[in-house]
Amino acid sequence: MAYSPSWIVLKLARAKQHLDAVNEETRQLVDSKDCGVVVDFETEPGYLIIKAYMRRTPPPLCSIYIGEALYQIRSALDHLICYLTEKNGKVVNNKREFPIFSDRDHFRDPKTGALCSWILDRIDGLTPQHQALVEREQPFQGKYGAPDDDPLRWLYCLSNFDRHQFLHLVGTTVVSAHDIFTPQWFADRYLTQITSNFGPFEGETEVARFRIAAAAHDLTPEVAVQVNSKVSFSVAFDQNGPGLGRPVISTLKAIGERATLILAEFVK
Repeated sequence: MAYSPSWIVLKLARAKQHLDAVNEETRQLVDSKDCGVVVDFETEPGYLIIKAYMRRTPPPLCSIYIGEALYQIRSALDHLICYLTEKNGKVVNNKREFPIFSDRDHFRDPKTGALCSWILDRIDGLTPQHQALVEREQPFQGKYGAPDDDPLRWLYCLSNFDRHQFLHLVGTTVVSAHDIFTPQWFADRYLTQITSNFGPFEGETEVARFRIAAAAHDLTPEVAVQVNSKVSFSVAFDQNGPGLGRPVISTLKAIGERATLILAEFVK
């Protein structure tokens, strides 16, 4: 037998190693002095502006590791189809793969209800039960809400893109809303948050803006206000690419978990 479930598991394990490498590269960047926060009371009187900066871009090696992780996960699903085809006594050829479709009409002919020819090319070596399982796992089934919210769809888009273009990465920020100011009573009474812009960014960007009540100016000589930045940094896919600004680590974890659950359905 040319295919084995143990080999599929090894592919997922290899993908996890690449994810760990991305995590380490990201940690070194966000823990460095190249990432930080600027608290600005001066530029625009009457406002407190919080800016985040990442003075260097995520290392290109991160994109390489991401591409390799995506490849191994995608390959594991394709190996699954080949394994099941071979187990069913059918011929394995280079058309066999795990189909990923967001449109039901591209999976089954809307007029006849039959599987489309390009789907049959991929899975007609499977038993009817396994074909049904493949169909049940498709993004168009809405298991994760809209098809575009399914990590399986993310895998399809990102892995296809990576084969032809470099995955562009940017910084991203998140914030905890608690205990940002000391003393907190001053913030509760005199500061009103009017904008927030947490998410992917490049260079330096405003992440939050607060309006300072006029009455606060009389207190400033007596009250020393400290801003305890709760902004944390990570790395995200570029908003203009197939990653749509999603954080890299959580996205890859979701893809890996999705693939693992699919494999568990088939290999019991």
